[in-house]
Amino acid sequence: MADRYAKFPYQVVVAPKDGSFGETVRFSDLSRYTRRTLHEVADAVEEKIAAQCGDTQRVITHTEGFGVPDHAHIVLFAAERKQGEALYTGDSLGQLAVQNTLDVITFTPDEFQDLEKRLEGIR
Repeated sequence: MADRYAKFPYQVVVAPKDGSFGETVRFSDLSRYTRRTLHEVADAVEEKIAAQCGDTQRVITHTEGFGVPDHAHIVLFAAERKQGEALYTGDSLGQLAVQNTLDVITFTPDEFQDLEKRLEGIR
């Protein structure tokens, strides 16, 4: 999903449906299947974000995070070298950035089918 509090263009959070509200959870606490599934989804989203990156940008993939301790997650965003530290500082980009991200990461039916096939491979 698009990160509601994005600090970078195309910032996305990939997280499992269930969390442990109020309980600290580490990515390594998740089942191997859930971790692999999250990474496969993140890979598919990363391809969509990468298509939007300029020559000086890369897709940053940040696993775990301390911002929200009660659900393990992967954060992806487009950034330039040395910008990653701003993930925990600075102002959010706002609703327009969220909408732009949703526009970019929306999967076509064919892309969704391809992702489903990739996920079947790890079950």
